[in-house]
Amino acid sequence: MGAVAIAQPLFASAGKIVGEGQAITTELGGNAKAVTYWTNQPEGVLVVTTVDTVAAAETDAEQHSVVRMQTTLQPGQVQEISVPFAVGEPQSVLRIERIADGVTVSKVSQ
Repeated sequence: MGAVAIAQPLFASAGKIVGEGQAITTELGGNAKAVTYWTNQPEGVLVVTTVDTVAAAETDAEQHSVVRMQTTLQPGQVQEISVPFAVGEPQSVLRIERIADGVTVSKVSQ
């Protein structure tokens, strides 16, 4: 497998189509954002998402909690990722869906 050149990230909106090897950034709220990209593999589409949640942003005590997830999706399959929010706040969910030979990324609220 060759190297993947990742272009300047886009910012996701509802159902943004993402090209293979293209990184897309989604603001999840609550000082969290996700960067997602995908590549074709023999067993399906490999989707990689890294979520960075910042505590005490823009202070001397700023800390990052970073989690990297990957999954293989077949056509019609969906992966949903959420981060914790304060009680009473709407929950944002990153929805990654394999549609035919492509992938869409969107943020939905629950």
